[in-house]
Amino acid sequence: MNKVSYLEQLEKSLGNLPKNYRNDILKDYYNHFEEGILIGKSEEEISSNLGDVNVIARNIISEYHAEHSDQVKNTKNNSSKLFAIANIIIGIFNMLAIVPLILSISLLIITLYILAYILLTTPVFLILHWIFPSLPINIGFENYLVQLVVTALCTALGYYLHKLLKTYTGNYFKWVSIYLNKSVKFQILSNGYES
Repeated sequence: MNKVSYLEQLEKSLGNLPKNYRNDILKDYYNHFEEGILIGKSEEEISSNLGDVNVIARNIISEYHAEHSDQVKNTKNNSSKLFAIANIIIGIFNMLAIVPLILSISLLIITLYILAYILLTTPVFLILHWIFPSLPINIGFENYLVQLVVTALCTALGYYLHKLLKTYTGNYFKWVSIYLNKSVKFQILSNGYES
């Protein structure tokens, strides 16, 4: 096979590779032919010494893909490192901002529930005060009618506060539960991703 047909067949066999890479390969093989001619070899001898074009093309293509797969692995390693850094930043944000805020709001809601239950139990305290006047329970007024009105107001306030809390805090605690579940899943997935 002469130089022109050998190089044309090699170029066709390397057709899937990028043009710059393919041109570099063709220049190398062109130089092989030129060096062989300079030392007195025929083009047919040179082509037979170089080997079968299809085998050479397969080897070159597999080498190219092996080099390219290393670049893909490096990109994947870099993205996993960036993912780990993002995970650390989100974890720090959770610890410094979100978790204390969730804890504070949750404690406020629990305190309001306790206040609502105390207000709801004021009739019990009033009855205990009337039955056992020596107990250290003081409604704040000496007049029985005023004590009844204050107790009724406290009970009504406790009832409406409890109703209000029950209506709106259920959504808050659902949101907290979903947020914490997603945050934990994100942590678990990011740890599994790095392996």
